[in-house]
Amino acid sequence: MATVPNIQGFRKLPKKAAGGVYKGRFTCQDVQWTGSASDIIDMFTITADELADAVESGLVWTDQDVQRGIQPTAIPRPPRELSLAAGYPDPNKYVFDTGNADDMVEKLLAGERILFNPLVWNLRPDSFEAYWNEDAR
Repeated sequence: MATVPNIQGFRKLPKKAAGGVYKGRFTCQDVQWTGSASDIIDMFTITADELADAVESGLVWTDQDVQRGIQPTAIPRPPRELSLAAGYPDPNKYVFDTGNADDMVEKLLAGERILFNPLVWNLRPDSFEAYWNEDAR
């Protein structure tokens, strides 16, 4: 069994449900870990339906410091972290191209395979809490 990554929020034991282990609001399948210490990144593949469900549940957020950014003229400075569930960010406050976003959505809806390499999305259910089960991987 692999060691649980040293990330604040990982539980030593899973939460319980009436029928056994509580699966939580979102389950990441076949997670691959890379990096070490404070620079750990996990990667996994999900379907467009799984992504839409996570977004609608308020679990997927963007960090505008690592995305396109905040407009330098935006005063007062708007929030750095944005929930995807809130919709497209205001282009007067954030560097954002609705045309590019619409194009990505259309490709997803058409079932095209696209990689979001330039995007960093974060799972943030308010504070991170998870259980790592290497055997279920």
